[in-house]
This record gives sequence, C-alpha cells and structure tokens, in this order.
Amino acid sequence: MSRFTQFSLFISLILVALSSDFVFAQNTISTDNETLSVNFPDGINFEIEATGSVPIQKASLIYGTNARSCQSAGSKQTIEFDPGQSVKLAWEWELKRSGSIPPGAEIWWEWEIEDDAGNVLTTERQTRLIIDERYTWRTLEANGILVNWIDGDRTFAESILQIAEESLDLISADMGVPAPEKINLWVYPSSEEVRDALVYSSEWAGGVAFSDYGITILGIAPDQDEWKAKVIPHELAHLVIGELMSNCYGVGLPVWMNEGLARYAEGEIDEEDLSQLQEALEANELPPLKTLANGFSAYGSSASISYTQSHIIVKYLIDEFGPDMMLSLLSTVKNGKRIDVALEEVYGFDTAGLDAAWRGTTGFEATPTSEADALAADATPTAVATLALVNPLASPPTFTPVPPTAAPATSTTSPTATAIPTDTPQPAPTESAQVATAVIERSDLEVEPQENSPAESSSNFLIWVAFGALCIGLFAALIIFLRSRRS
Repeated sequence: MSRFTQFSLFISLILVALSSDFVFAQNTISTDNETLSVNFPDGINFEIEATGSVPIQKASLIYGTNARSCQSAGSKQTIEFDPGQSVKLAWEWELKRSGSIPPGAEIWWEWEIEDDAGNVLTTERQTRLIIDERYTWRTLEANGILVNWIDGDRTFAESILQIAEESLDLISADMGVPAPEKINLWVYPSSEEVRDALVYSSEWAGGVAFSDYGITILGIAPDQDEWKAKVIPHELAHLVIGELMSNCYGVGLPVWMNEGLARYAEGEIDEEDLSQLQEALEANELPPLKTLANGFSAYGSSASISYTQSHIIVKYLIDEFGPDMMLSLLSTVKNGKRIDVALEEVYGFDTAGLDAAWRGTTGFEATPTSEADALAADATPTAVATLALVNPLASPPTFTPVPPTAAPATSTTSPTATAIPTDTPQPAPTESAQVATAVIERSDLEVEPQENSPAESSSNFLIWVAFGALCIGLFAALIIFLRSRRS
C-alpha cells in the first residue's frame, strides 16, 4: 500500500471519528404527551414528558398572556423533578397567587429542557384561549364588539351590543377618546357569577374591566334594563380610558377622575345623587378633591357622594373646556406627568384649583388649600373602584359596584356546567352580526410530539451534508487504494 493511500485512509478514519462525535453530541432531547388543562378560575396545569440520550437535569416553563404589558418576555418558572433520561414535568399556575385571568384572554407557553451534556431544547410556543367552560356561551359580534352571553335570547344580546355601540360613540364625541378596534364583553346572569369568575373581587362588584385585555365581564340578567343601561357604558369607559392610558412610567389617573369619567359615560346625574351632594356642600362635609385621589370612603353613603362629586367635576371640565382639552390632559398623564402637573399644563390650575373653580360655580367657597393638603396627606387609600389584586402581567382591573336596585341572584336561574341555554329560533346571521353556538374549547389540550425547530433542522441538514462528504471521501480513498493494488 502506497504512503498516499495509507495517509488517505488515516485522514478518513479521523474524520469519521470526529463526525461520529459531532453527530452524537447534537441535541437528542425529545418530548411527548404535552397537555394543558384549565381549572377556571383557580388555576392552569402544564404537563410534558421528555426523553434524552443522557439524563435530563434542568427544565423551565416560560409563559405569559396577551395582555398589554411592560414585560415583553413573560415569566419563567423553574420546574422541580428527579433527573433521568425519561422525565415527566408538571407545574400549576395558581391564579390565587398572581390574580385573575378573564375569560377570553389568551395564554402562551414553551418549555426549556436541558440535559447532562448541556444540550438545550426549547419547544415550539403554544397558545390557548381561556374560557369559563362551566357554562355554555353564545356570541354576537358587530363593529369590533363581541358579546358573549349565557342567559337570554338574541334580542337580549342585541340590546347589549346597541348600548355598547352608543356608549363608545358618546365616549369618543364627548371625551375625545377614540374607541379600541376590538372589545370583548362577557355577560354573566348575575353579579354573583361575576364574583365567582374572579379569584379576588370586591363583594359588591357587578362588573369588572380588564383594560389591558380589552375585556370586561358584567353581571346582567335579561330583565335588568335599567342596570344594563348604566353598567355597560361605565365599564366601557374604564376599558377605553384604561387602554388609552397604558404606559410604562408608573403613572395613572387619580380615582376621582377615573370614576368620574366612567360615571360621565353613564349619562345625566340622578336627581337623588345631586340632592345628596347639595346637602354635603351645605353641611360643609364634602371632602376636598385631593382626598379622592387614591380611593373613596369605605362607607356606602360617603362613597356614593364621592362618585357623584367626581362625576360632576369631570362634567364641569368637559362642558367648560371641551373634549379636546380632556384628551390632551389624558395624553399628558399617559406621557408620564402627575395629575397636578398635567392639569397645570393643560388648564392652568392644579387639583386644588380645579376644586375651587368648580365649587365657585355652585355658590360655595373652596376648601382652603392648606386644609385640603392636610386632609389629603391623612387620607387612607381604600380598596374601591380601581384597586384590586390581579395578574402581575397586566394592569389592575376596575370594579363596578352593584346598584342597590339590582335584582337579587334568586330572581334569575343560575346555569350549571351541563345546562344548555334556551333560546328562540334565530334568524340567519346578518352582515352586522353573526351568531356562533360554540366558543368553548376542550379542557385538555393535546399537543403533537415536538418536531425539530427550523434552527435544529438546519443544524441536522449540515450534519448530514458533512457525513455525506465523509462517505464520498472514504469511497475515493478506497478507489485509490484498489488502483494502487492493481498497479
């Protein structure tokens, strides 16, 4: 055998050995039986099985929601398990620790799995729409507004849709705030069902707006026309303004303005509410506006007056200065300015100045600034209206209290998980609204065995190209060897 042939064979054997190490050093982790199950509203369970050519040592679940958030990367949870070549990974997202996720929200997740050799597999990202599957839902959609409801016929849903459209038009025209492209309403038969759909809520909550999701859930029975006409515009105002005010500066509207705008969206102030406000003014018992920045009184009667006070002051700003200046004020706060600075820039007065200007229109003197500042400093924030424990990935929801005249829960029949809502025969869907009979997904999501990602496929392709080149080199060396033997 010639020296050239010997050298060729030697080089070929080295390359084969190197290629074998290269191939077997690649990611050999595979996954199977990936599932997700939802126990609404308490928790979400993630499971997956993983197998490796060497023991699997580490695993994490990366997950998040479609809520607007300053955190773009989601959250990462390290999974505890016994290392091995075949492992079963599981984790429960306990919503009582992080806060409620509303029906209609979407979650996403992916697994990150690492073996003893340092190989890492990141599974393909999965998504899931979260539904309260204890009920059977029907849907009606038009002009970017989706109504999901349980009890009542199509006429009931159409009335909700009509009020929602009219409310958005009013908010846009009178407040200067543009409507979002999409709004998702979930209508439960009563306020009790609303509170049952939340991990944490005030005991008086009759509606909840999740502005970072564009979702609001409402407790409305088919026969509650008066309540329906109030709660829908109120919650939509919270939804629209919450989306407009979304920012990463850590600033927001004071409670009096947030609730005042929502009450303004409801329409005219009730005579009884005005009478109570007048009595408080005459008795010199109306609190300075500054004291309503962080919350209202825990007592119902005092809180009711604060809602009316907030309503009438917001109405004063809009009536006196117009919707364009209101939008300018909201935009200034959104861009990071505190409310007093924003009021000064847009209107030329701060909170105390606004309070004085409004009181001047009523014939009553303003609270002295020094006294207002002292009362504001001593005020204790209360968990009303805009304050609640929620998902840290999103902003807090806003709660709407149930009115005293709301029908009790016993006046409507609560649906069960197996109940099918009764309905009258429906006309064919129109261009403006379509009825769907099923928005419910399976409670367990089966995922196909994990396939290679594009990056892994590209890596495998290069491996096979290198292996093919080595085979060709070996074949060439063999030909040279045979020819040298003949010669």
